[in-house]
Amino acid sequence: MSHIMSRRVAARQSFRYLCQMEDDDKLDLIWGVENIAQFIGRTYQQTHHMLSKGSILGLRVGERWVVD
Repeated sequence: MSHIMSRRVAARQSFRYLCQMEDDDKLDLIWGVENIAQFIGRTYQQTHHMLSKGSILGLRVGERWVVD
């Protein structure tokens, strides 16, 4: 349970950091498993699995995934 909480805290901190960045410093974000999968050349299921397991560093915002 503490592992899940620590991931949530880290995700919130990352999201806050992204929101506070200046326009010139902002990253190119890819939203949604489908778009991420297309970008990395994998299927939707492969990408969702990798995001869920932490193989791809991503942030879950509500029910959507986002990567930079």
